[in-house]
Amino acid sequence: MRLSKSQIPEVIREIETIRQHATEEEKARLNWEDFHPSSDENCIYGLMTGHCDSVRARQLARMSGNEKSIHPAGWSYQVSPMEIFIHDHEELNFEIIQYIKGEINELPDLAQFVE
Repeated sequence: MRLSKSQIPEVIREIETIRQHATEEEKARLNWEDFHPSSDENCIYGLMTGHCDSVRARQLARMSGNEKSIHPAGWSYQVSPMEIFIHDHEELNFEIIQYIKGEINELPDLAQFVE
């Protein structure tokens, strides 16, 4: 699934929500070396909360207006706009993580990377 330019505000809203509402402890767990956007435990939500479908991960996603869900059998997973973006544009993931952690104060222009 690819995002369009019209969906970039949703991606930014989700990133901003995580930056604002994730605890310092959760942000500290965002480790670039361990990050993998397709992993349940090592995606952004997984690193911060232990699993991409944890209660806390779903709570953070819900704060930004997104629903996350995973079928109990594991074969169906609803991902958020940010998760799609970071999976499709891995070249920006380091900066997105830095921004969430407060290490940089400005996101790159995400819209320039989608059609």
